[in-house]
Amino acid sequence: MLEYIETSFSFIETHPEIFSYTMYFYYLLSTNAEFVKGNEEFLNTAIKRVESLIFESIGRGFYKKPENIKRKAKQIHTLLYGNLLLTFTQHNKNLEYAERMDHTKEGILNIMNQG
Repeated sequence: MLEYIETSFSFIETHPEIFSYTMYFYYLLSTNAEFVKGNEEFLNTAIKRVESLIFESIGRGFYKKPENIKRKAKQIHTLLYGNLLLTFTQHNKNLEYAERMDHTKEGILNIMNQG
């Protein structure tokens, strides 16, 4: 799970043009209903990936099995993507990078330790 977070933050640093496209896609979603289905598929795929990582982390003994894994996967995806957007849009990304990545990791621990 933590490797997924680090890879995600590294991605926005090494591929800003692709992440810019993602931000533009989200803008289109907010202004054009034709893009909603594509977004829904993207989100479902991303949430399934986080679910898989949660199951893997449980299997490796990092976390106890929570009650509602799908809900936690949605929360983690939202936290991660929100912090990626905040980091990407800051003028000084280097300072934000470490702080937001740490915030994301702490948030995931809190989500996974909730009942």
